[in-house]
Amino acid sequence: MEYQVEVDRGWNEFLRYRRDRLAYVADTARRSVDIRVLEFGSRKLIQLNHPDLIENVLVTHDWNFTKGPDFRASRHILGDGLLTSEGELHRMQ
Repeated sequence: MEYQVEVDRGWNEFLRYRRDRLAYVADTARRSVDIRVLEFGSRKLIQLNHPDLIENVLVTHDWNFTKGPDFRASRHILGDGLLTSEGELHRMQ
């Protein structure tokens, strides 16, 4: 299967993301982009929108992916759910 990929670069794009994250994510989904990569400096933010890719990350190959600091920091608010847990706890869910 071929996925539609979009790459955005630069601090202006990052600031647009920071200003309204939900609108940024919704814009990607609305335009049927499967993978959106936001590059700023040496960092990358990758947004997956295709169900097969999401399943691959959250279920099939979860051990290859670690949660970023934002998700780890939100654990005390969100609890140990699918988005915040890792390792065996994540697999049990």
